[in-house]
Amino acid sequence: AKALNPNVNEVHKKCIADNGADASVIGKGWTVIVDTGRKVNAVGFDKKATVKKNLPVVSAAGAIDIDNETVLIQTNEAVHNETCHYSLMGECQMREQVKKVDTACKQFHGGQVIIINDEASIPLQLLECMLTVKVRPPTEKEHNTLDIHAITRDELWNPKQHSDDPTTIFHDTQESDEDEPTDTN
Repeated sequence: AKALNPNVNEVHKKCIADNGADASVIGKGWTVIVDTGRKVNAVGFDKKATVKKNLPVVSAAGAIDIDNETVLIQTNEAVHNETCHYSLMGECQMREQVKKVDTACKQFHGGQVIIINDEASIPLQLLECMLTVKVRPPTEKEHNTLDIHAITRDELWNPKQHSDDPTTIFHDTQESDEDEPTDTN
């Protein structure tokens, strides 16, 4: 795998639409609006090597600059990894809230866009096989004057409830439960 330079620039940070993420994980580039008081452990693709413990679950606002306009978005029930220079937007979590998530890239006849509602959409940029958007913290003026568009629901998110057959969760059959991260309420 190629090493990524996660910095977009000093203000804008990379935000990746990720169909492999079971929850949204935000880093720099966002302003936390609400801390739920709950903490979770974030586990990456290799649970032995990529674990971050006791990360807060938050609601946060981000600004996306599109053709001389700014769209404010809000993600709810997001894991906040404040030291990370990029964010992962869980597609399943977004699909519950927005009108359409089309993460097929244009070269494969996809739309490469998140349509939030009839008023706002976010075009995605293909960057080294990942669909991305640049996000930054909104200014106080933007936060006070622009509409904010929720991209995830403002209710408890439990990815284990999203399985074709909830009685047979794949990872539970592959590894023991004692290695599973737990919610640390």
